[in-house]
Amino acid sequence: AGSERSFLRNKVKQAEKLGVTTKQLGVEGLTTLANLYNTMMSEQSMEGKPESFFDALAALVRAERATIFQCDHDGAPVGSVLVIRHGEQVTFHLGATSGEKKPFKKMLLPLVRAAEWAHEVGAKRFDLGGVPEEDDKDDKRNAIAQFKFDFSKTRVALLPVQRYSAPLADLLERAPVNEIRNLTSRPLESLGALFGRR
Repeated sequence: AGSERSFLRNKVKQAEKLGVTTKQLGVEGLTTLANLYNTMMSEQSMEGKPESFFDALAALVRAERATIFQCDHDGAPVGSVLVIRHGEQVTFHLGATSGEKKPFKKMLLPLVRAAEWAHEVGAKRFDLGGVPEEDDKDDKRNAIAQFKFDFSKTRVALLPVQRYSAPLADLLERAPVNEIRNLTSRPLESLGALFGRR
């Protein structure tokens, strides 16, 4: 665990030395997140999200059930994540980065700040979402998995109902906020000490 934390702390410091900043935002951050996400999907020839999707997220942000962390460099947004709080868990729900090459991981600082925020609001788990099965050969999926394992090496097996249930986004579009339930669990030990901050 110590080496994991040291690796992340070093990466954060390197990015900050390059002038990378991260800020927490409310509903005003959704426009940038939507633009980054839909542009990213378009560049990969994939479908983006409609305005109604982000309107549903706005309701959670206004209710202080969700928040946004945006990463800026050279005066422009290069990464943004939205996390949702439900019970004792905070879940990474949506993230996007700009297409331009940068000498740092554009999703790293927003997720680090999100983990710190999870600790501040009393969360016991920070869910980074799923990773591929261990025999998955897809390079892109495995690169995303490795990024998540940089935060924690612990793999949490999901129950079949968790693995194949509808994504949280689909639930958001058709269920009231108070009916949303925890879908996954990923324990994150000692959130407060993870990055050497109190």
